[in-house]
Amino acid sequence: MDTKKLLENISNNCSSELSKYKYNKGLDISDKYRKGKVTSYTFVLDLIYHFFEKERLLKIEFESIISDEMDKISTLKNGDYQRGINEVLSEIKSQLKEGKKL
Repeated sequence: MDTKKLLENISNNCSSELSKYKYNKGLDISDKYRKGKVTSYTFVLDLIYHFFEKERLLKIEFESIISDEMDKISTLKNGDYQRGINEVLSEIKSQLKEGKKL
């Protein structure tokens, strides 16, 4: 199982358990135990959100670096070398755009 899918599964489980302990007052547990569970599930959900956000920002940074490199190669002398670099970077940008559509 890939990491993203694993974190999604953990997140779903934590959300379900958080609701159970946060809103179900009929459980035979102490308030401190309930508070400990709620605090822990909230912490894990926040942590998972942090990593998903980090992944999203990583994609944005990657795309920005590719765009910067494309700008830099435009200063090279026109020729096969420049064209080769430009084709590869253009392919990568296309793949990134296709990935956004999914």
